[in-house]
Amino acid sequence: MMSGLEYAREEVVKAFPNRADVVPASNGVEVVVYGGVKASELVYLETVFGAEGFQLERIYFHRNRDALVFRFSPMGVASNV
Repeated sequence: MMSGLEYAREEVVKAFPNRADVVPASNGVEVVVYGGVKASELVYLETVFGAEGFQLERIYFHRNRDALVFRFSPMGVASNV
């Protein structure tokens, strides 16, 4: 059986084919999206990870990867990074 986080990763890969990676981060997970992101895609990310107990903590541009990064942490936990 698939865990909630595995399910969320699978959904992100389907929603952003060849455009996104889901990587572990300290105290959570990061979604790295190459290229632009529509508002509806951001809402989708928040919905998928929110259903699995994660909240959007931070959005930043990663210059080395030339990508937007969305950091999600477990509800009620902030990484302070």
